[in-house]
Amino acid sequence: MTDDDDDADGRRMQHYDNSSLEPMAQVRPRQTDWITIYALHPSKESAFPFVFNLIDTPGLGRTKRMNNDEALITSIEVLLKHVEKIDVVGFVVKSSDSRLSVSQRLLFDSFLNLFGDTISENMCALITFCDSQTPPVVNAMRSFHRALPSNNCFCFNNGSLFSKENKESNREAFWKTGKVQFDLLLEYLSTVMSQTVVLTSKQLKVRKGITYEIQRLEQVFLKIICLADNVFKKEHTIQQQKDTEQFEVETEVMESILRPVSYQNQKVMTCTRCHKTCCKNCSITKDYNRKFCPVFGSNGYCKMCRPKQCHYFEHTNTNGIMEFIPVKRKTVFKVLEMERQHVKRQLHQERQKLILSLLVILEEITNEHNALQKKARHPVTLTTLEQINNMIEITSTDSQLYPSGTRHILHTLKAELDCQQEAISSMRADDVIKELDELYKLCTY
Repeated sequence: MTDDDDDADGRRMQHYDNSSLEPMAQVRPRQTDWITIYALHPSKESAFPFVFNLIDTPGLGRTKRMNNDEALITSIEVLLKHVEKIDVVGFVVKSSDSRLSVSQRLLFDSFLNLFGDTISENMCALITFCDSQTPPVVNAMRSFHRALPSNNCFCFNNGSLFSKENKESNREAFWKTGKVQFDLLLEYLSTVMSQTVVLTSKQLKVRKGITYEIQRLEQVFLKIICLADNVFKKEHTIQQQKDTEQFEVETEVMESILRPVSYQNQKVMTCTRCHKTCCKNCSITKDYNRKFCPVFGSNGYCKMCRPKQCHYFEHTNTNGIMEFIPVKRKTVFKVLEMERQHVKRQLHQERQKLILSLLVILEEITNEHNALQKKARHPVTLTTLEQINNMIEITSTDSQLYPSGTRHILHTLKAELDCQQEAISSMRADDVIKELDELYKLCTY
C-alpha cells in the first residue's frame, strides 16, 4: 500500500498491483480504479476475530465525466447481485467538504437507490484529513435530503501514514487517534445486523425504465436549447446591427461523436437507425441476446428511441458510445431592410414556441424524476422550478458539455414558468418532440 520503508509500527500491509490490468479511467492512477474485493483473514495480533471482507470502489465524482460515474454505479449494481448481505456501507469523505454539489447529490441518490430499504442503519462515514475540530462535511451530510450517515462518523488523519513532513510527535498523535477511531469502527461493526441489499428484478426493471425515459428527454432537451439559443442570437444580431442586410452569427448544434468506452469490456447498445447509444452499460455481450437488454420493452421496442419504433434487431452491441456535444458553426443569413420587422416578429414567435416546448419537456422530466423518487428509500420530489435550479448549478460545473447559451435559456425558462403553466399542462412531451422534429429535422428519434 505504501513504498515507505519507515514502518516503525510493523503492521502495515503491502499491496501489489497487477500492472497488466487497464484501470477504468486513466485520470488519477493513485486512486482506486477498479472495484476490488479484499479478504482480510485474522492473525494472532488482529483486532477482529473474523474474516474481514472489504469491497473497495472508486470514488464517485472523482473525474469530470459523469459517464464514468454511471459506469461505476452500474458495475456496483452487477456486483450486488452476487452479494446476499452487507454489514456496513462506508462513505469515505474529506473533512473539508462543507457542502455537496447538485452533481454529488444526484450521484449519491443513484448509489443509495441500489440498496434495499433497511440499509440506512448500516451506513457510516469515514472522514479523512481530520484534526481535533468537528469536520465541516458532517453538517453537509446532515443537510443532504437523503440523510447520509452523519450520526455514525469515524475520523482519521492520513498524515500518520504517508506524510514525512509532519513531526514525529504529530504523526504519533494522528496514529493513536486513528487507532482509537478504528477500534470504535470495529465495535460498531459488532453491533449492527447484516442486511439484505439485493432489490428484486421487478424493482430494478421499473427503475431502469424510468431512467431511460429521463435520459431520452434530456437528450432532446439539449437539442432544443441549441435551437432556442440560435434564434435568440439571430434576434440580438439583427437588433444590434441596423446598418447592414447581411449578418453572421456563431450558432451551435448538438452533434454525435464516437467516444471510447470508459473501461475494458464495457459494452453499449447502439441503434443503427437513430445512430445513438441507447444503453451505455449493457450487460448483454452478444447480439443474439440483445432482446434481453433492459432498454427494450416486452414488445421488443427500444425505450430510448420513443416515439419512433425501433426494434431490438435494429440495435447492435458496440465498444464505443455515441455522445452528443455542442459544436460551433458560423451561420450567414440575409435580411432586407423592408423585411426586418417581419423577420424579427417571426424570430420572436419561433423563440417563444421553443421556450414553451422546453417547459413541456422539462415538466415531463420532473414528473419522471418524481416517479423514480417514489421508488427510493427516502423519496424527495421536485417542482419544475427546483429542477431548473438544479440544471443551472450542474451546467456551471460541466459547462463544456452543454451549449454556451444553456444558462441564459434556463433563466428564461424560470421567468416564463408561471405564465405558461396552463399551456404546459395541456401539451404532451412526445407530441411536442414529434412536431419539432418535423420542423427542424432534429433526428431526435
